[in-house]
Amino acid sequence: MTGNIEPESGTPGPEDLPKLTDRLSPIHRIYVSPLTHRLVPWRIAMLLMWLRSEIRWRISAGYRRDQIEQMRYAYPESVFDDRALERVARRNGFQRGRRAELVWRPWLCGSVPVEGVERIREAQAAGRPVIVALFHMGGFQDAPQSLARAGIDTAIVGSSHYFREPQPGFPGYRDRRYILNGLESDVTIISNDNMVEPVAEALANKQAVMLAWDMHGRHPVHVFGRDVHVQPGIARVAKLHKALVFPLRISPGPGPFGSRITIEEPIDAAEAASWQELLQELVDRQAEALLAWPESIEWAPGRWLLEDPGRGWRPPL
Repeated sequence: MTGNIEPESGTPGPEDLPKLTDRLSPIHRIYVSPLTHRLVPWRIAMLLMWLRSEIRWRISAGYRRDQIEQMRYAYPESVFDDRALERVARRNGFQRGRRAELVWRPWLCGSVPVEGVERIREAQAAGRPVIVALFHMGGFQDAPQSLARAGIDTAIVGSSHYFREPQPGFPGYRDRRYILNGLESDVTIISNDNMVEPVAEALANKQAVMLAWDMHGRHPVHVFGRDVHVQPGIARVAKLHKALVFPLRISPGPGPFGSRITIEEPIDAAEAASWQELLQELVDRQAEALLAWPESIEWAPGRWLLEDPGRGWRPPL
């Protein structure tokens, strides 16, 4: 059984995380222990993740099929033919394993190199609200912590399900650790179902607010030669506050996350004709980064919808 609670504000803290009471298997009990991960250096852990993904690719037809289907969901044939897509799908397995393992190593949080921090500082010094655009690829899960370690007071908008409807069993423990990694790095978490006032307050306090656009939604954007449907919240918030939107470009880099973050030149929401135009420009920018490192995408079917979900549809967790 997993206990649910209602966070008292739009910026929940560790005390708002629900108590998890689900029983774990003996293997999972060992895996969630910090000692287990302390005993295995991260380089060895990454080698084990790579070996695991390679073995699964070689011996499991079901795993290969699932990986290829995921990547085809993200990349149409106009981007990658079948042979090229197989290579991307094979490498993606390791990227997913890397992210899953690093959730349990909070002492490595904030280790992704960040370039272009001065752009955010200059914008805030000029009195402009700052929004940081995140795409789920590479070491994205460490982006808020790495910005915070680089000296940027950072807030991130996250799903309320972490606090209201945690997943049962092991995934619930993993999600809890993921949220704690941010909170323990002095990152402000803003719940997405109560975000209007907390986001406005964070921007007024010169925090950089991080949002993602690559989530299931009803607004159509054009990417890789086709229309997909995503959440427009980031563009609407930026237009409302006349913010500067800084896309994060995540590329291969050193260290345990294997990533490097570059804070790109901003998109000025005040100059965009509409939030729709702003969102499409943001999509175009970050699609370029994804094509440069295609295997690093996180769970492709979760990034967008290929068909209009229709009226009355509500996004998943």
